[in-house]
Amino acid sequence: MKTGLLACLAALGMAGAATAEIYECKMKSRGNYGGISDVLFYSYDSTKPKEIWVHDGLTETLAGGAVWAKLVRDDEKFLKLKWSIPPTRTKEYGSTPRYDYTLSIHKKKGLTAKKGLAVVYGRPIGYDNHFEGHGACKPYKKK
Repeated sequence: MKTGLLACLAALGMAGAATAEIYECKMKSRGNYGGISDVLFYSYDSTKPKEIWVHDGLTETLAGGAVWAKLVRDDEKFLKLKWSIPPTRTKEYGSTPRYDYTLSIHKKKGLTAKKGLAVVYGRPIGYDNHFEGHGACKPYKKK
């Protein structure tokens, strides 16, 4: 996974985003359908809101690496990102739909959530089901 992450940085031309912080989110999927990776990485620098990327097992498998994300909200309470994995065709899975994801991270402790709590929702376009995962995000420390 670490090698894939470094390769994604290079592939996306992230040399200029070296000052961006990389975060690691450890997620626990709810339900039997999967669709949420156990570990998700994202890069974020509040001064460069158009240079956000997300990388996890699904983006690696279906998109070949990290994908660009869009900043939806960044205030004192929440950080919210959205991204899509485009439809593709693989040997293992055949044709896949487009997947739309949203990641919300609590920045402050609240009545119902603690700081760093993360919730990710995913939806395969054209299907009735959705994916949901809960976990926590923190700055990624290389080992």
